[in-house]
Amino acid sequence: FNLEGIPPMRRGQPQIEVTFDIDANGILKVHAQEKSTGKSQEVTIQGSTNISDEDIAKAKADAEKFAEEDRKRKELVESKNKLESLIYQIENLMNEQKDKISDEDKEKIQKLIADGKAVKDKEDAEKSHIDAEIERIQNQFQELYQKYQVQPTPDQPQNGADNASGPKDGEVIDAD
Repeated sequence: FNLEGIPPMRRGQPQIEVTFDIDANGILKVHAQEKSTGKSQEVTIQGSTNISDEDIAKAKADAEKFAEEDRKRKELVESKNKLESLIYQIENLMNEQKDKISDEDKEKIQKLIADGKAVKDKEDAEKSHIDAEIERIQNQFQELYQKYQVQPTPDQPQNGADNASGPKDGEVIDAD
């Protein structure tokens, strides 16, 4: 079923709670609700009694037969989703920091994004190739992005070093 009537939101913003209830008669009720709008929908699925034991056994055998293939497909999809998420994060960071990034580095980052999208969209991509691309993009982007991290100024403490030294002469610390 479709949960309709949800206004457009930014990626990751919608929060949908899905609950499943199965009663003693095998009736499944699925309820979905979007948290911010309160929109909800429910569907009830009743078991059919016209499935023979032979059909059930065949379905179980098919499920076992394709379990490994399904697991591999799931892992592939998860890797593609991870790559897509990485690309999205890099694009957002680049948009937020575009004034600070040099044109040369922007080109390098755009190439990383384009390479990642090409691998993600490739129909016959293998999980190992996608995972290797994720690692390559992460490493190269991190090298580029480290140049633009905010460096502490001389009057700012680094990693709380000034606070860790304790009270200075003449300072009073209230123990309450």
